[in-house]
Amino acid sequence: MTERKKQKVLIDAGVLLEHPDIIRSIREKQNWPVLLAEALTTLMERRSHPTVQGHHAERVLGQIEGSKASAIERFPAGDSLQAGDHLAEFRYDGAPAFLFKRLRFTEQAAAGRVIEVARDYGMTVVTRDDQVVSLAAKANVVCYKWPLVEKSRTSPKDNFPPVGSKEPDPFKPHKIPLSSADVRLVVKVFPCANENVVTSAGRQVRLGKKLSEGGEGVIYETSSQELVCKIYHPDKLTSLKRKKIELMVTRKIDRAGICWPTDLVFNQYAEFIGYLMPRAQGKTMQGAMFVKPVLLKTFPTWQRVDLVNLCLAFLEQLRYLHSLNILVGDINPQNLLVTQDSEKLWLVDTDSFRIEAFPCPVGTVNFTAPEIQGKGYESFLRSTQHELFAVATMLFMILFPGKPPYSQQGGGSPAENIKNKKFPYRDASDKENFSGENAPHGSWAVIWNHLSKDIQAAFHRSFSRDERLTLEEWIELLKRYRFAIRKNWRSNEIFPSSYFFIHDPVEVICGRCNTKTTASQKYALAQAKKGMKVWCQDCFKQNRLKRMAEESYKEGLEAEKKHLGRPAPIPQIPRAPVVPHPASPPHTTCAAAPSRPMRTTAHVSKQAAANRPTAQAQTATPRAATPPTQRANPQPRATPVPGGRSPIVAPSRARLGAASKPTLMAKGRRLLRRLWLAIFFN
Repeated sequence: MTERKKQKVLIDAGVLLEHPDIIRSIREKQNWPVLLAEALTTLMERRSHPTVQGHHAERVLGQIEGSKASAIERFPAGDSLQAGDHLAEFRYDGAPAFLFKRLRFTEQAAAGRVIEVARDYGMTVVTRDDQVVSLAAKANVVCYKWPLVEKSRTSPKDNFPPVGSKEPDPFKPHKIPLSSADVRLVVKVFPCANENVVTSAGRQVRLGKKLSEGGEGVIYETSSQELVCKIYHPDKLTSLKRKKIELMVTRKIDRAGICWPTDLVFNQYAEFIGYLMPRAQGKTMQGAMFVKPVLLKTFPTWQRVDLVNLCLAFLEQLRYLHSLNILVGDINPQNLLVTQDSEKLWLVDTDSFRIEAFPCPVGTVNFTAPEIQGKGYESFLRSTQHELFAVATMLFMILFPGKPPYSQQGGGSPAENIKNKKFPYRDASDKENFSGENAPHGSWAVIWNHLSKDIQAAFHRSFSRDERLTLEEWIELLKRYRFAIRKNWRSNEIFPSSYFFIHDPVEVICGRCNTKTTASQKYALAQAKKGMKVWCQDCFKQNRLKRMAEESYKEGLEAEKKHLGRPAPIPQIPRAPVVPHPASPPHTTCAAAPSRPMRTTAHVSKQAAANRPTAQAQTATPRAATPPTQRANPQPRATPVPGGRSPIVAPSRARLGAASKPTLMAKGRRLLRRLWLAIFFN
């Protein structure tokens, strides 16, 4: 049986504006998508339009510009170019597509030029133009009218366009992990680059260069451009791994963005060594997005709406998997790949997914729910609730690029913060318990201020109240948030420049430090009418801090004046009277007692009155405002008791003054709270 010949499919500009994903669909059917250079003019005209077609045009052109198209001399099938024709290859969603340009056409009309190129190179045409369909029929060119309800021209035994396949059957739900022993497999030979492996059907597949290597195995290119091969390390190859891959390949999951195993591979001795899977595109989210300079360099055109698109793409992939009773388990940014198209997302390392009785044996602390922190991942089956906690964490780290939700100032370890549900961000409905004082420094609190109120509430439900949202609830919330951004009701900046969203931003010069800043146009005009200038946020914060410091200093002076420079009087605690033992003679230990004689309370009062200075003396020689230096941890003084009994320990001055400490601490807390509110929330 001969292999079907790949077709070159020429896509009209009208189809691209309606359905840009047709490029990917053609690639999935093993055909070559081709665009005419003349179509780029139409796309560029629609690019700036605030419509769906404008968004699609921006998407196609962004992929062409971002992938840096390169000229090639012939089509992949080997067809050489005619004189005056040029061909360039670019990447669309990471896969190759082609851009064709002809310098001199015989036909003058746009429809005639499409048919002319298709006829000369034996291309199939997809169009929305009835004139192109009519000309294709006359020129004996295979042509399809979009939308693809029926074929405009009959073509025998033609597999294009793609026909939707039946959805696979869901896996059976299980509650208890597999109990059988996991035995290590002994393998004689592990193939490497430029060697062959064999599929279950006996087909030979040649390994190409090594793409990457992880803790479990090595990923190789193959002789098929759409597939890669994972070869396990010798110490990771076990009997349960083989059983799990055998179970996975019973479901043909053919969904873009999910690297699902398609076939087992064996060495020359028919020993299991790995599997084939679709080739993923893009870069890991961890490496491309979670450091601010790298994010801005890798995706220079991205805005906040792209982060929301990425969240929705992630949720859609998980919703599809959950419908088949598949849990990802090890959700983390290393297993997610992103491209220039923010609406596309790839999931890799699918062999660790939780399927039927096979647990997900790996995980990370930040994405582990509080109730399973510290447990061995391979010892139990994760539930949907466990997955929803990891989903909320992943959404948070996309919207706050790279920042875990429980990261905070002065907190404990990540595991402790998660167990204690210490979510540090402000909750407007519960400022007493969630004031935001422990939120991490930098731009994170600012990003939080720019989120919509329902998104803030959703994160608090997930991280501080254990009320985890479903995928459908998250999708609905994020779609509303995206709508608000597109309507300019919310900021579209990835890292906002102002503490709160400004609906009418205008660039002004700070009246204090002369730097450029963004302010509300309405506020700037109001300040100008008053003869005042706008300050930047930094200057405003510094001024508020200065005012708070001055107020604190004045309060200190008033307190000092009230007490004449002396600390507040310490309340006296009455002592129990010391009664000498009548029957016991003086003990020798009394001789070793301090030389200070014992004094009664009356004696002490008289002497204190005698030593108290007069009002004139106090006026002439005021005491210092600073209290005398006290010893750290002063030891209580022991009072000797006649008769050899245990001495009475008098309470120290530090203990007597302890009653005033709560008042001072309360004042300190109130001052810190006023400073915090003045800096960030006034």
